[in-house]
Amino acid sequence: MIAPPLPAVVAHRGDSARYPENTLAAFVAALEAGADGIECDARLDGAGRARVFHDDDTARLTGVSGPFAEHPAAELDALRVAGERIPTLDEVASLVAGARGPFLWNVELKPTADAERLVAACLPALRAAAPAAVVVSSFDPRVLVALHRAAPDLRGAYLYEDLLALRALRWLPDADRLDLHPRHDLVDAAHLAEYARPGRAFRSWAVDAPAEASRLAGLGVAAVITNRPGPLRDALRQADIAS
Repeated sequence: MIAPPLPAVVAHRGDSARYPENTLAAFVAALEAGADGIECDARLDGAGRARVFHDDDTARLTGVSGPFAEHPAAELDALRVAGERIPTLDEVASLVAGARGPFLWNVELKPTADAERLVAACLPALRAAAPAAVVVSSFDPRVLVALHRAAPDLRGAYLYEDLLALRALRWLPDADRLDLHPRHDLVDAAHLAEYARPGRAFRSWAVDAPAEASRLAGLGVAAVITNRPGPLRDALRQADIAS
């Protein structure tokens, strides 16, 4: 029996186990660690620009509280995440476009009631990332609907951490073309078989334990999204050689 190919190793918010998450330092470190791709979060700032930041509120990461979208742009420019700036999506696109070899950029668009505005603000950066492969993921079905309407050629992916969330696939447009990004502990052979579609890729998050990465590799997932891209990539390769 031929073993499935090793999954791509995608750096979750960059090399976030070693550097501040969603910062240029974390993304550069992921590239240097040999990651096959990076994942980042995108949301709008108060000026309507696409920025790379995970939380709704800035308190956890910057020590300054307040909703992200309500901070003036100049204030966000001055805030630091463990000494690092909050990057724009354009800056990350420029970094990704210069990556060597086949490379995946997974941009997670955060849930929002103004999905059309978020997608429109992100599109120029998403287009500028070529030749990297771009996947736009979200937990929010409204975002995926807006993406399909504005840019049906871009690859969309549905994020979920609860099997009940998959009910949304019934009404999402062109749902069979969506990739699926499940939380790693939801993935088993039965789940993959039930939701497999021609051309659909499964990318699982957030996978830091080598044993779990090996389990998922054996099931044939396309990618594991990890906070520790260097060590996990090495562990998967060593396990592959040993087998």
